[in-house]
Amino acid sequence: GNNDYIRVDFMCDLDVRVPTKTVTMTSLLGQEVSHRAKILTRGALVGDKLTSLAVDGIGINKERQAAVPKQIHDVGTQLRMAGKGDILEALQSFDALTGFKVSKYTHEPPYTVDGTLETIMETLRGLFKIDNGIHLSDGHKGRFGTFAGMYLSRTKPYEKSDHITDVLLALFMAVTAGRYLESEQGDQSAGMAARVLQEVSDAGLLHEHDTSARRRSELADLPDGLRHHHKSLRRSRLEHLVLLKAIHDPPPG
Repeated sequence: GNNDYIRVDFMCDLDVRVPTKTVTMTSLLGQEVSHRAKILTRGALVGDKLTSLAVDGIGINKERQAAVPKQIHDVGTQLRMAGKGDILEALQSFDALTGFKVSKYTHEPPYTVDGTLETIMETLRGLFKIDNGIHLSDGHKGRFGTFAGMYLSRTKPYEKSDHITDVLLALFMAVTAGRYLESEQGDQSAGMAARVLQEVSDAGLLHEHDTSARRRSELADLPDGLRHHHKSLRRSRLEHLVLLKAIHDPPPG
């Protein structure tokens, strides 16, 4: 029938159009099961989690900011696996979900989509600082430490530098969403973002010698907004440089 599946995320059934998919679950709470589950697609999940970063607005309450590192980790994890189609879905879902949420919240002055995007960017920019490298801000270190201590991975711990990458990925996605909302050129915005994400992925695969040469090249071509940080960024991870440049000076679509 129409309800012969489990809704894993309540967002799947809200009166707002976001892409979903149905998968077959094989286990639930340690028990073997065979049941269909309706979930958000990768792109819709990124769009939804991005809205959660409008702290003290339509997103996470100020008192619950301990949840911020988890949301950022999830956005980064999904973007590392995202293709152009996923990014386009993320942009469209962010637009739809933000519009839906601001219409449901009662607030004076009323929340807006543009204002929400500014809040998200302000939240993310407040999580790191550039000072002899890129570091987590003092206010975010404790939240990250708590989340990292609970992080479950069979392969490696969740390092601070990985979290900085995820923060920058989320900020880059917010910048891309702003570009999309302004131009409504979804295919163009998604294509540009996909190329940047591929650069980030490639940067993580380079050997140390190649990384050093590429870092020198990136530092020699910093956009105006980052040039005064040239000295501080000399030891930054290459993927951090790639993302910072794309955030401050998005490449042409």
